[in-house]
Parts: sequence; C-alpha cells; structure tokens
Amino acid sequence: GPDLRGLAALPDGRWAVTRWRSGADHGALWALDPATGAAQPWRLAFDEQLASDTEIGGVPTWLDQVVVSPAGDEAAVPGLQANIGQGLFLNGERLDFDLALRAVVAFVDPAGGAERFVQRKQFDGRGFASAAAYSPRGDFLYVATRGSRTVERLDRLAGTGAGTLLDVGLAPEALHVQAGRLWVLATLSRALVVYDLDAFDTGAGPAAQVPLVDAEPLDPVLLRGKILFNDSADPRLSRDGYIACAHCHLDGDSDKLVWDFTDRGEGLRNTTTLEGRAGMAMGPVHWTGNFDEIQDFEHDIRNDQGGSGFLPVSDADFAADEHPLGPTKTGRDADLDALAAYVATFTEVPKSPWREADGQLGPAARRGREVFREADCQACHSGAGF
Repeated sequence: GPDLRGLAALPDGRWAVTRWRSGADHGALWALDPATGAAQPWRLAFDEQLASDTEIGGVPTWLDQVVVSPAGDEAAVPGLQANIGQGLFLNGERLDFDLALRAVVAFVDPAGGAERFVQRKQFDGRGFASAAAYSPRGDFLYVATRGSRTVERLDRLAGTGAGTLLDVGLAPEALHVQAGRLWVLATLSRALVVYDLDAFDTGAGPAAQVPLVDAEPLDPVLLRGKILFNDSADPRLSRDGYIACAHCHLDGDSDKLVWDFTDRGEGLRNTTTLEGRAGMAMGPVHWTGNFDEIQDFEHDIRNDQGGSGFLPVSDADFAADEHPLGPTKTGRDADLDALAAYVATFTEVPKSPWREADGQLGPAARRGREVFREADCQACHSGAGF
C-alpha cells in the first residue's frame, strides 16, 4: 500500500505497518507476514459523529507509530483526527478552529486487526498525538502531543485520563519507558527530556535533560521559524493548542485531504504541499492566490486558528486595515518573518516514483513529455519548476 511509515512487531511474528496519511474514508494499517509477504489490511473507521465541545468526527491520519501493549492484547495507534466531513457545504456546520482536528489514539486487536472503536480516545485541547508508550505492566499509556508540548497519561484499566506533563519540550516525537522513568524525544529542543514516572502525581519537573547536538545546525532565524511552524502551544499561533501549521503540512508536506473552508470564503480545498514552492517563489499562495507574502498567514492564524497573532494591532484594527493584498507585513514582526523564512526553505520536491532506477524517464513518461509539449502545456508551466 501507499505511504508506509510506522513498523512494530506483533505477538504472532507478523509486523504492523501504518499508512502515514489516510484516505478520505478510513485510516489504514497492514499486518505483514515477513515469511510470505502476505499483508492483511486493517481499517481505522471514519468517525461519523457531529462535532461537540469535547469530540469531533473525521478520519485518523498522520499514523506514524504502532505500539503493542506488554501483554500483547492491544495495539495503540496515535495520530490526528481530521474532521473533513464538517463544513457549511458538506453538512451545514461551521468548521471552527476547535472542531477541525484533535489528537487521537485508536486501539486495535493485534490478532485479528479489528479496531475497538468505542475505545478510541480524543484529547480535548490537543491537536496531534505524535507518539505513545506503554508502562511495563500495560496499565498506563503515555501519549505525546506534538504541537501542544505535553505528555498525557491514560489509565488503560479505567479508560480515562490520569494526568498530564506540560511543556515537555518542543515537538516531542518519541517516548520510551524504562526503570521508572519516561524519556521524551523533544526534537526541536534538540534534547531527551527525562521524567520520573511519579511526576504525573507530584508535578515535578524533569529529572534530567540530555542534549543531542553539540552545535545547532540551523541558522537561528530558520530554527525559530521551524519551531513556530510546528508549535500550537504559543497563544499567538493557536487558541487552546489545537492547530499548528505542521498539523496539515507536517514536514512541509500535505495531509492529502480535502477540507470544507466555505465559512472562510474558500469552498472545498485540498491541502497543497509546500515542497518545491520555496515560499513565494512560484507567486501568490492559496488556491485563490489571495496571499502575496507568507506573512499574510497572519490572517489564517487570527481568523481560523484562533491565535492572537504576531502583529501589534488589535483584532478590530487588523480586520479593518490589514487586507492580504494591501500594505506589506514583512519586517513588522521578527517571529512572523522567521516563520516566512523557514517556509521559504522548502525548495526541493521529492524524487518521482515514476522515474527509472537510474533517474531517467521511463517509456510512459517520455510519451507524456511529448503530449505535454504538443498540447503547449509549457505556455503556463515553464522554467525549472514548471
């Protein structure tokens, strides 16, 4: 299948493999027999419920990991539930910032692959569950939320939340439990942050923090922009910690989903990749071309993510005077400029899966190139980036 990502050993000797980005109707995993190559598909259901203050409908996606309990009786799959069934066009309901996406963990029977849908857990006030780890006895599941910078503890016997660690580091992407301690890989803090497990009860801070680099590889402005791109805890970016730029554009890519943005005047829009666009290098952005600088995403931040924004103007003055095609926003806030600088680093596109092993065009692609030329497609699509 497409978009293979996470890999875990199952109790019966098979491997569980995730599809990183889900299709519009369900999430997907496979149970792969390494001896025969046979793959059994597992489905994570589309949640049909109407969104409320505490839960939303939608499809679980960004499925990076599968975590099998110590007893081998369940597998947890953290991710993001994308509420792509809601919007003024699709069901007459607004897709507000707190109803668009939620951090989620799905639970699957590792023997037969059936999802235990009634146990699916959504996290209110969290946008993306990026990693999970079981306690040695399997009585607790620890879940990292990437943009919100938290680790949530779930009581697997009661099925309820059992505490939270706040501000565990920037962009936590992996967890490990060993010898009474929880290890958090905080990728943009460039550190392993270590907690005693009783910190969930005592509120104690980290027991240790292990640096992972001797020297920061990124320019300070680009690092700052990358942190902002991946963060939802900063109230300037998002209200209640739900939405980060990366929650739809993880690693600068696209979630490949179609969203109903009718309430913001955009209609149905599929998420574009940022790869190869180099910020503004290909001209105005958004499908309608209504932003003429990356700093115009201040409009999305304020209006659609619930953030307070970066520019030092009130909401009323912003609404009145800050048209996206009006006076420039560049140079008015250092962090907004850093965010734009980071987005401009997405200059490369992935290698095409349709090229030959040596990188050359295959027979079908060569025929397609001739059709492209004969139809004069290059009249609009020209230059190195087409």
